[in-house]
Amino acid sequence: MRTAIMLGAAVGPNGLASPTLERRAKHAAALYLDVQVDRILLTGGIGQNPPSEAHVAAQICYSCGINPSNVLLEENA
Repeated sequence: MRTAIMLGAAVGPNGLASPTLERRAKHAAALYLDVQVDRILLTGGIGQNPPSEAHVAAQICYSCGINPSNVLLEENA
């Protein structure tokens, strides 16, 4: 099984993704949608602002059409 590992990036004070986090999540989603990977592992804990970076990235991936069963979260990094 091919897994893309996406590193986290900042979450803003409003709980929204920073431009870097959004770009990374959309790239990971594109890899999945292009059938280059079978699942995505999103990393990133809570930095200066909640929720976790992985959680925010997951929401972006879901909005791109990724099935949640193919997304793994590592929220302690």
